[in-house]
Amino acid sequence: MRPYFLCAVALTACFVSAYAQEVVSPLGTNHRLQKMPQSRVAYELDTLILPFVDDFSNSQVHPDPSRWMDRDVYINGDIAFRPLTLGVATFDGLDAQGKAYDNSSVTTYGQADFLSSQAIDLSGNAPGDSIYLSFYLQPQGLGDAPEARDSMVLQFYTLAGVWESVYRRAGSPLDTFRRVMMRVDRPDFLHAGFRFRFVNYASLTGFVDLWHLDYVRMEAGRSFQDTTLDDIAFRSRPGSLLKHYQEMPYQQYLADSNSYRAAEHGALSHNMNQAKNTGFTYRALELERGTVLFSSVPFSITFPPNSDFRFTSPLFPIPLLPQDSITIQTTYALNAVPDVLTTNDTVSRVYRFWNYYAYDDGIAESAYGLNILAGQIAYKFQLSKPDSIRGVSIHFVQTSENVASELFNLKVWRYIPEGQLGGSELVLYEQTLLSPEYEDSLGQYYYYPFDQAVAVSDSFYIGWQQGSVKILNLGLDRNQVANDQMFFNTTGTWEKSTIQGAWMMRPVVGKAWSWPASQHAIREVQLRLFPNPAADYIRIEAEGSASWRVFSMLGTQMGQGVLEDALTLDLSSWPTGIYFFQHTDKQGRSTISKFAVLR
Repeated sequence: MRPYFLCAVALTACFVSAYAQEVVSPLGTNHRLQKMPQSRVAYELDTLILPFVDDFSNSQVHPDPSRWMDRDVYINGDIAFRPLTLGVATFDGLDAQGKAYDNSSVTTYGQADFLSSQAIDLSGNAPGDSIYLSFYLQPQGLGDAPEARDSMVLQFYTLAGVWESVYRRAGSPLDTFRRVMMRVDRPDFLHAGFRFRFVNYASLTGFVDLWHLDYVRMEAGRSFQDTTLDDIAFRSRPGSLLKHYQEMPYQQYLADSNSYRAAEHGALSHNMNQAKNTGFTYRALELERGTVLFSSVPFSITFPPNSDFRFTSPLFPIPLLPQDSITIQTTYALNAVPDVLTTNDTVSRVYRFWNYYAYDDGIAESAYGLNILAGQIAYKFQLSKPDSIRGVSIHFVQTSENVASELFNLKVWRYIPEGQLGGSELVLYEQTLLSPEYEDSLGQYYYYPFDQAVAVSDSFYIGWQQGSVKILNLGLDRNQVANDQMFFNTTGTWEKSTIQGAWMMRPVVGKAWSWPASQHAIREVQLRLFPNPAADYIRIEAEGSASWRVFSMLGTQMGQGVLEDALTLDLSSWPTGIYFFQHTDKQGRSTISKFAVLR
């Protein structure tokens, strides 16, 4: 049933279309850091000796504690634009736990992330040893750009115990990674406890004012012209095994594998020095059973100097197995001699052929939304055989504005008139009065189950119509591009999204929703409301503890609280009408039931 409050606002959309637009916002938190909480504390180890080299390819989320003292920066392979090697240290306005340093005001500003080296013993060195510290720096990347007042600062720790600033770069829009060379030759730097650190000055309110640091190297016997690195490394994550999707249902793939399988697979690598003979191998492993699906024969090329090369191979056979899902891990390896770092010579990726479709890679770089009353988005998916949609998983991200109480209608369309195509929308299913949820489920996706299976064939669309001008902040993956399948409607016409990326919204198809055996099975939430229609009271019964909310037909929240197995609501003062009871259990499963109050 279509709620009246969205019917009414849909008419209003025609009169405010001139102000409607797609909006991209920076993230307010970093859930990958939140899943690995760390206090802001320095870890001090034994003194290091030169050379010092780190390209952040061997770290996960936090910096390597054998080289670095702080945990503030975010180590990742997704947010920088064309880094030298896979892995950078990102500086922002979030702390080590992925939370804003200070969001008490939108204007809070100051020192944000620190990245301090462990102590390095330079006491045996002299100014003539020609010690240089080099690093590569990029503003913005695929995130929010630092403004002119923002900056990245490099500081050296003197013999007197003072941090002295030796380099500063002001904020700017996106740029390539620029190399910086700093000579370390002052006598008060050449001591047993020398350290260097980077710190950014930024807004302290979220994932904003980004800087990306790559390939930090400190060594004696260098010169200002020493710009090359004797290193061959992977530069990006492996591409998808599929033509259009990042992941898709196993049975749908098997039904027409030729239409979906990519012609080849591989990963981009980078040679930072002279031409060199370089070997390449890869292996594919089925994770459920630990079975090796394919192990390649080694081959080699003469890697051109100072260039990129994409090592690729034809797609290996994906087996037909008597199961509903399969998980595959591919691992790629380079072999070059000599090579400064071997940690950046291997890269892996996991592919889940489970029961959902995904254009995104599971990591949000930004938030997407519409700022128009009754605005709609629709995401197109293709099928190889008829199927049933059981629900939709959505990755809502938190920004500076909390929109958890905003409402939307979740929809499935058989057809929409894309652009200038004729015809009328054909809605197959609609679930009403939902709100953004941020429960920590698989990959931060919140699953909205349908109360009935929706039969689909050929193609279909999933999306929503929102109930206010508030931006709902859907996760936006900026590393994938699915704009040909992304449509929005704020004027009465369905247009392709102009914001490059992939929405983080996934339809779940097939049998009743479940993950492979290694995951906990999800069962339907059972609610019982009686009497219905009601007069003076209604009783709600469900298993276990859960949160609940009740809304009127106009979207007014009538009550909320915690349900412990059973609940009785006093309706004596409630107007006659239709109401919606929303029940959300601890696993993040949300169910909406309708009841009437009649007198």
